[in-house]
Amino acid sequence: MDLSSNSTFESGDYFQVDPVSTTLRASYIFLDLLATLLFNTLTVFVTHNVEDFSESTTVLMTTLALSDLGVAPVVLLSFICEVMGHWPFPNWLQYAHYFLLHTLTQISAVILLCLNVDRYILVTRPLRHTTLITKRRTVIMSVVICLSFVASGIVLCCVNKVSFERSTVLSRLEHYDAPTAIYISLFGYFIPLVVLIICNVRLLMISFSQSRRLRLIGAAPATGPSREPNHQRVHVSWMVAVRGKAVFVFSVITFAFAISWLLYFVELFLILTNSGKKYPVWLQYTSAWVAMSNSWWNFAIYGLMNRSFRNSVRKVLAKNIQSVRRFFGNQP
Repeated sequence: MDLSSNSTFESGDYFQVDPVSTTLRASYIFLDLLATLLFNTLTVFVTHNVEDFSESTTVLMTTLALSDLGVAPVVLLSFICEVMGHWPFPNWLQYAHYFLLHTLTQISAVILLCLNVDRYILVTRPLRHTTLITKRRTVIMSVVICLSFVASGIVLCCVNKVSFERSTVLSRLEHYDAPTAIYISLFGYFIPLVVLIICNVRLLMISFSQSRRLRLIGAAPATGPSREPNHQRVHVSWMVAVRGKAVFVFSVITFAFAISWLLYFVELFLILTNSGKKYPVWLQYTSAWVAMSNSWWNFAIYGLMNRSFRNSVRKVLAKNIQSVRRFFGNQP
């Protein structure tokens, strides 16, 4: 690890970025910064007010939001560099830049995996969920995951040279050997993705099976003195809709994670297998920043698809708006 001087890795076939492209790139990064700060801060406050979440889900959602919120300093440094056109900070900040990026994105991926496993156990073992996945165990697991990837980031920064890459406006390892690339890809993308797909496919199968049974119960003709009241049939329909939608939300989150990081890791393997080959700046920038934007996608998905979460967001916003109004109303 060399901290003595600044280094910039200017990758890309056409590195010179015109003023219009620079403005668009900087604007996108700035909007990504605002979304990351606002949405993840709201998630931290809102999660504890959502009645649909169990204690373990609340802990995992909060950990995920905090790790995604931690990406904000990375985005801020990238925005400054994009505006100035170079890395204006001391060399050691390049290592901090990469360390935060690597550590927090890895933590987010594994916590997302844990959230899906938690949901899978909740659906398949509802009576044992609270005893298997307790709040204490979830907290301990989250701490162990965070500390493990912090140690991993420190090791990577110590044994590799990190440089600022102008094309992506991010600090990255200058050279990826096979073990490093495989480790980052497996734990940051492929292992979480495989587990997420398995859990979601299984949940969808269970959901379809249970929905069919509930619909049959709701559609069964009521005869004799035990005629079923209409409100019970409505309740059955509500159960079908809620159960199916809850599973569908996690499936959408899984799909979003897969899409957002796919191009980034495809490019990583192309770099590994085609040593020395340079790719267009637009491809490098797009692959990196579509992946970075995943840090606020979860909030958007929950806000659009989960009514309880959406109502909690409204309550938190209304409460804070009232507090701001009272504050300024008391000013002389």
